[in-house]
Amino acid sequence: MPLPSPVQRTLIHRRTVICHGYERADGAFDVDSSITDVKALGTPLADHPVGPGDIVHGMSLRLTVDAGLTLTDVVAVTDHAPFKICGAITPNFRRLIGLKLLRGFTKAVRELVGGVQGCVHIVDLIGHAATVTYQTLGRKRRQEAQGTKGVTVRPALLGTCHAWATDSPIVKREFPAFYTGTE
Repeated sequence: MPLPSPVQRTLIHRRTVICHGYERADGAFDVDSSITDVKALGTPLADHPVGPGDIVHGMSLRLTVDAGLTLTDVVAVTDHAPFKICGAITPNFRRLIGLKLLRGFTKAVRELVGGVQGCVHIVDLIGHAATVTYQTLGRKRRQEAQGTKGVTVRPALLGTCHAWATDSPIVKREFPAFYTGTE
């Protein structure tokens, strides 16, 4: 169902987030992500002219993870920013190497590169990249969860949304050992 028709309006800001997940030849996984902000009317808040339709923020991020969801490499790049000093903070994102994309990841990211220790746009992008990492490893992790000797491990996605509630018909069909419904 599409959004309802809006009242007459003028575009002010457009943000585009793109994420691509890859399986590497060495068995690791890369998620390349980018964020682009365009001010439709331009902005005076910059060290250089940012006119209508110009990119005001253009940042990229690569998360490399192993099959256990541990970050083995992190590369952040700032190609467009309103201020010349913005890109100087990107090396700090390497502090994330060694973190696992499990419960507490977002809090750890904020502690290591939040606020003045990082860039709010790249931190925001990390959230998108983390989600795409789960999507990228989904097939492999599901195969592992089903086990090779009949041993079943609780899938990490259970309880993460309405469809994956343990009493949903989806869980009953896909992971019956973890179904908690009454049917």
